[in-house]
Amino acid sequence: MRAKLSKFILEARKKSLFIIIFSGILLLSILLIFSLFRILTATGGIALIVDNKKYSKTNVEKYIKYGEDTGLDREQAINAVVENLKFLAAADKLATKYDQNKVDNRYNELKKTYKKSDYGDYLNKLAQKQIIAEDLQQGDIQKGYYFEFYYGQHIQTGPGNKIAGVGDKNLIEKDRQYAKARADYYYNILKNQKVSASDTYAMVQQEVQKDPTNAGVHISTKPFGNNSSEEWQDEIQNSETISTVYSTSGVSDIKTRKGAVNIGPSSLMTDVAYYIIAKTSGNNNAEITRFKKTIDNLKVERRI
Repeated sequence: MRAKLSKFILEARKKSLFIIIFSGILLLSILLIFSLFRILTATGGIALIVDNKKYSKTNVEKYIKYGEDTGLDREQAINAVVENLKFLAAADKLATKYDQNKVDNRYNELKKTYKKSDYGDYLNKLAQKQIIAEDLQQGDIQKGYYFEFYYGQHIQTGPGNKIAGVGDKNLIEKDRQYAKARADYYYNILKNQKVSASDTYAMVQQEVQKDPTNAGVHISTKPFGNNSSEEWQDEIQNSETISTVYSTSGVSDIKTRKGAVNIGPSSLMTDVAYYIIAKTSGNNNAEITRFKKTIDNLKVERRI
């Protein structure tokens, strides 16, 4: 009887030991999986999915940093990354051809400008996007009018700005509201085709001549693409605006232009003007239209 009891106790102990060991292994496995999940979520995880292509959080954060370093806030930088990745996804979907040598040269130019920064492979993606966009526009003449409603005279400081009240939030807001009102006025004229873009250009010139100060807001306008001796990009002289010209067909929405708060190499960038592009020629070919439709139909999932 004692022998049977001892055997029973021994077997029970063995089972208990097995259960303890098994439970320990199971617990360690769960903890390991949870730790790996947290590591992946924190450093690698998926931040964006564009047309079923996944982009890790680690890489996307580097892409976002590029936008932030060029003056965008985080949300604007994320949106810019999404738009650029959508553009490249559309190019892949349409099997768009491009010259790799041009891409390499553009990448080297960008690398020289941002040689001290780590943006991962984003500069290469930007180079590819820029070359494809330029190829799409090749031979497509860009003509039209640029209308600007500048309200940064109480924002931007520097040797040439001696105006009183710089930095006064009330004056800045007053300027901005007036600029927006004039931008809205001319936008409605252009969008509703009440008069032609050239006639609107003449109207703005008359307003400027009548009231050069424009109640503290500087309104200006210039045609582009009509001077055969000068590239239209040189007439615009602003990369942000040039990009809008490329992406506009007809009349653009009212856009904002950034400028430096303090004139200098490390100045903070902020919104200083509204502008409108009224294009009379360009971006009407079928390939560009097909490309835009492809971009619009792409599915994007944001996880940041």
